[in-house]
Amino acid sequence: MIREFKIDDLDEVMRIWLNANFQAHFFIDMMYWERNKESVRKMISEAEVYVCDVNGSVQGFIGLQGNYVAGMFVKPEMQNRGVGCDLLDYVKNTKKKRKLELDVYQKNWAAVRFYVSQGFDEVEITRDPNTGENQVRMVWERG
Repeated sequence: MIREFKIDDLDEVMRIWLNANFQAHFFIDMMYWERNKESVRKMISEAEVYVCDVNGSVQGFIGLQGNYVAGMFVKPEMQNRGVGCDLLDYVKNTKKKRKLELDVYQKNWAAVRFYVSQGFDEVEITRDPNTGENQVRMVWERG
């Protein structure tokens, strides 16, 4: 079930955020994520966030700033089981988004491949000033 984020979800959402970042971004020092944990915690509690809740347990979440996907994270053990697809479908269809944009690290090839499979196009490559890593800007538009 996809539902709106509740403040009671914050601790679990943060665990998912941190663990998924450690796993997916092996090319970035883990301390980068640790240093940014508190600012992300504050942003999540103030953002438009939806969670995938399975039997009362948060399995993943997506955070939006308008049409920009600020982040989508799924518990590593729940990846490749449809959670990410469900979250994107909810935003595209239930929230009736006509366009979505996001940035994903180029070295996170699994995420790039996933977003392409969900209809996103790669439109440009930029450098993240915080990490020095290349990012792929991706866009999805309703056809």
